[in-house]
Amino acid sequence: MVFNTGFGAETMCRSLQAKQLELERQQAIDGLKKGLEKRPERDELVESILNHLLKLQVRRLILRLLENILPDSTAAPSIQGQQRELAKHMRADSLEQKLQQRPKPDELVKEGILNADEDPTSPIKE
Repeated sequence: MVFNTGFGAETMCRSLQAKQLELERQQAIDGLKKGLEKRPERDELVESILNHLLKLQVRRLILRLLENILPDSTAAPSIQGQQRELAKHMRADSLEQKLQQRPKPDELVKEGILNADEDPTSPIKE
């Protein structure tokens, strides 16, 4: 089959392209309208988000509680108490070591971090 490549065929091709573009545009508009029709009202959307956040908070709370009730340990149950005590003492030792390595107030004044009249060891005056 051979198409006539004259003026009529060219016009028909442009016409088909225009119709295709119009159809695609109309499909996009219809899709947007359908989406807007199914869109929840503002109050419903806010309620849904709040419920979701509440569920996440409850889940985090439960996980924190379970960490204390069911510790993640491969040690035998009979020594898990000792394991917790050891971990507690290790954290305390680590904190003490970090506090000892902390620069003194006069060093902070020399480095320009604190003013000479600032003393972080004195109570805050109101």
